[in-house]
Amino acid sequence: MKKLLLLIGLCGLLHVHAQLTNTVPTSGPVGIGTASPIPGNQLTVNGNARILSSMTIDGVLLIDGTTIMQNIVRMPGIIEYTGGIGNFEIMVIDSAGNVTRGPVYDIMATLMEAPPSPIDYCLGIDTHSPQWFSGLYKMFSPCPEVKVGIGTSSPAFNLDVQGETFTLKLLVGNELANDTALINAYAYNHTQRLFQLGKKVGGLTEEMRFVVNNDGSVELTNVGGNAAITINNGSGHAIVVKDSSGNKIAQLQDDGLFRTRSIRVDLNTWADHVFNVNYSLMSLKDIKKFIAENGHLPEVPKATEIENKGLDLGEMQRIQMQKIEELTLHLIQLDERLSASEKRIKELEAEHQKLKTEQN
Repeated sequence: MKKLLLLIGLCGLLHVHAQLTNTVPTSGPVGIGTASPIPGNQLTVNGNARILSSMTIDGVLLIDGTTIMQNIVRMPGIIEYTGGIGNFEIMVIDSAGNVTRGPVYDIMATLMEAPPSPIDYCLGIDTHSPQWFSGLYKMFSPCPEVKVGIGTSSPAFNLDVQGETFTLKLLVGNELANDTALINAYAYNHTQRLFQLGKKVGGLTEEMRFVVNNDGSVELTNVGGNAAITINNGSGHAIVVKDSSGNKIAQLQDDGLFRTRSIRVDLNTWADHVFNVNYSLMSLKDIKKFIAENGHLPEVPKATEIENKGLDLGEMQRIQMQKIEELTLHLIQLDERLSASEKRIKELEAEHQKLKTEQN
C-alpha cells in the first residue's frame, strides 16, 4: 500500500514538473511564450527575458524596443569589423530625438565629454536624398538645403504647397472651439513689413496687394503700384484713398474730418412732387404757427434727433430741396399778388387822374 501511494505521488510530481517546463524541438525555430515562433529566427521570446550571466553573440544583434544596460558592455568582436575600428560607425539617439551619427571614436569622445571632431550629416549621398529624423514633437532634417513639397515633386521653396491642400480655405486656430486665431508676425527692424500678400508678374517681379507695416499702418495697393488705401499713415490721417496715379481723392483725418472732391448720394425719391397741381402747400400763416409751437420747420428733424441719431445727408438734402421748392411756390404766389396789387394801383391812379381832369 505504501509503495502504491509513493508511486502515485511521484507521478503527480512529474506531472507538475512537466507543466513548469517547455519542450524544445529537435529541429526548427524555438518559441518561448508563443506557439508561433517567427520564421527565420531560431529563438522567439514573447515577454520579458532576463539573463543572469554572460551572453556571447557572434553576429548581428537587433533590438526592437527600449534597451537598458546596467553594467559593463563588452563587444570584443568589434575590432574585427572590416576595415578596422576607425571605419566603424554608430548612431546615438538621445531622449529629445536628436541623432548623432559618425565614427565610433568621435561618438565615444562626445559621450566622455571630450572635444569631438565635427560631424557633417549632409555630406555624401545624404545631400541629394536627405534623411528625416523624428523626435519629441518634431520632425527634422539637419541639411540646410532641404525643400519640402506638398502636391509637387519639384518644390522651389523650403515649403512649397500646391493644389487644394487647404480645401479652399486656410484654417488658423480651432474652428470647433472658442480659441482665438492668431498669426504672429515679427520683423528685425523698423523698415521690414510684418505681413504681405501679393503675386508674381513674370520672372521675379512681385506686386504687393496687402501690406501691414512695422508701425501698424495698413496699405491696399492697386495695379499701378501706388497705395490705393492707407490706414493710419502716421501723418494725422486715419484713412487716405488715392487713384491709380497716386493722387489723393479722399481723406479721413484723426479728428473725424472727412475731405474729398465730391460726394454722390443715390436716392430713390426727390422733392419734385411739390410742383404737382394737387400738392397741398402749407400757408405762411400755418407755418408761422407750427414754428411757434414746435421750434422747427415742418418735416425737418428736431435738433435733439440729429444730435442723437446723426444726420442722413441724402434725406436731409431731399428735405431741404422740398423746403426750397415750397418757398419758391410761396414767392411765386406773393409775386402774383404783388403784380395784381401794382396793376390795381395803376388803374386807381388812372381813374383818379381822370376825375381830376373832369373837375378842372
